[in-house]
Amino acid sequence: MKPRYRDTLQSERATTSRASLCYQNDMTATDIRAAALALPEDERERLAMDLWDSLSRDDGVGDAWAAEIERRVRALENGEVELVSQEDARARIHGRLADLHR
Repeated sequence: MKPRYRDTLQSERATTSRASLCYQNDMTATDIRAAALALPEDERERLAMDLWDSLSRDDGVGDAWAAEIERRVRALENGEVELVSQEDARARIHGRLADLHR
């Protein structure tokens, strides 16, 4: 079974990323940005989440979004919902708006 978002997030935060291991006191934000962009995608994602969390208030919103993401992924995996393209979604929205204005 694939690990869920929240489980992955908690286990990932328990480990130190490579980015923090290579930090030097004389590095500029540009140096750090370049080093971060050189990381593999999964580590960049983890770093971005950690940076975002460091700026965010602990108001429970992150936990609520994590639960919502898990609910949506589960619904998709169980076949309860289907993905639609952006073009189809826009067409549906424009159709409904047109119906309202008739």
